Amino acid sequence: MAPESSLSAARIFASNQIAEHVRDLEQADAQVGAQPSTQPQAAPKTDDHPWAKRLGPLGPLAIFLAKAKFFLSALLKLKFLFSFVAFLVFTGRCGDRSSALASPF
Repeated sequence: MAPESSLSAARIFASNQIAEHVRDLEQADAQVGAQPSTQPQAAPKTDDHPWAKRLGPLGPLAIFLAKAKFFLSALLKLKFLFSFVAFLVFTGRCGDRSSALASPF
């Protein structure tokens, strides 16, 4: 029965430590709450960029144009790649290895 008593004593000791720690945290919280805040208050937001109000409605148009530019450039690159692959296949360089080995042109 000695191991059980030492185990219960360890649990009691741990619970006492936890209770003391909780008490210390509550006291520290009460002290911080009583002191005035040392953090600076946020300044009221001022409108530093008046042009943002004028150009704001053009934002969706700018996003659309940027995406259109991306898709058009991708389409043109794909068009080139498709035509390049077709050229290789139809000239016999990529499709039939035996004819490509027999004649370099």
